[in-house]
Amino acid sequence: MPKKKHSITLLEVLIGLILMGIIVSFLFSLLRQTLEKKQEMVQLKQMIFPREMMRLKMNQIINSLAKNESGIYIDSYEDHPSLTFCYENKDKEVNFCGMIHSMLYVNDHKQLVLSTFSKQDSKRDEILLENVHAFTFELFDQTKAIWESAWLKTKAQLPEMVRLHVKIDQDIYDLVLFVTEQKNPITYSVKS
Repeated sequence: MPKKKHSITLLEVLIGLILMGIIVSFLFSLLRQTLEKKQEMVQLKQMIFPREMMRLKMNQIINSLAKNESGIYIDSYEDHPSLTFCYENKDKEVNFCGMIHSMLYVNDHKQLVLSTFSKQDSKRDEILLENVHAFTFELFDQTKAIWESAWLKTKAQLPEMVRLHVKIDQDIYDLVLFVTEQKNPITYSVKS
């Protein structure tokens, strides 16, 4: 006896389309979530990258302060409070090599700027952070064991730590950097 051919019914077609619609909607939902997460990662990267670059730049300067004739003091530049550094710099531009001065301050455009002055009185500005609404700094005096917001040029010793407090839009960014002098290095004990 010959077998009957089974034809696809309308009900089977509808069930297939419904299942296919569920799978497609799941895939689109997954794609939308993936794109949202990617956008969040890009925004996070845009926020963290400048802060990390600023931290690395400041760490480089602070590490250079350990050399002889270096100094750090609080001053003002263009009517803005500034943290001023005098340190030994190594740079690809010959004018900015050797003992130079740099000032860290917030300008009128709410940018955290590092202005570096060469021996030939040329100036280079690096914008470290944008949208800075508040910028304060303190230096730790190890002899008094207190944080000071005034550190004069005449002080012979370097501070033990530098604390920077930056408000970027609604976010607070605090950074503490340790100044290690050659005569007072940070040592770590190792248990064997």
